[in-house]
Amino acid sequence: MAYVVDDAAYTRRIKEKILTATRSKFHRETPDATEILAYLRDAAERNEFCNSLLDAYQTWGKLSERQLQAARDSKQRSEERLQQWLEQRAKEAAEADPVPDTDQRIVVQGEVLSIKETVNRYGYAVKMTIKCKGGYRLYGTCPSALESCVSKGDTVRFEAKVKRSDDSHAFGFFSRPTKAHLIEVAA
Repeated sequence: MAYVVDDAAYTRRIKEKILTATRSKFHRETPDATEILAYLRDAAERNEFCNSLLDAYQTWGKLSERQLQAARDSKQRSEERLQQWLEQRAKEAAEADPVPDTDQRIVVQGEVLSIKETVNRYGYAVKMTIKCKGGYRLYGTCPSALESCVSKGDTVRFEAKVKRSDDSHAFGFFSRPTKAHLIEVAA
């Protein structure tokens, strides 16, 4: 009986062992490797550069010094942008009027900051965030009359129930919007 050697499987096992050893050495020699790789995995789907660095790690089991430095710089810039964004949000919240606290339906008018389509157990919905005249923000389901014509930057007006968030006086939720109108279209 002769032994049959599967050259492809043998070569694949050797490559896997080399890759595992390379990754182990990379993690031993790079103290922040786990942190950098976690950042790259998180940013990969929205940042093509981070995705390419992650691909390089998966292919070669390591990153070069220049790639590591680029990843560290990218991570630092991302953290700085996040910090600036958080500071800006805190400043806006401090300057904003509180969300009205009432059980009655009120008139909501403001600029559409964002629109997104969602699918959950209840089905398809279009959600939007509005910045009202008092500076506070409201989030809720887009009125059906506006779904096909509203876009970011437009000014809208409708009646809805409003509830203040437990976390912030300057953020709340609207529900059951009616009598919706597009007041001004963004340029």
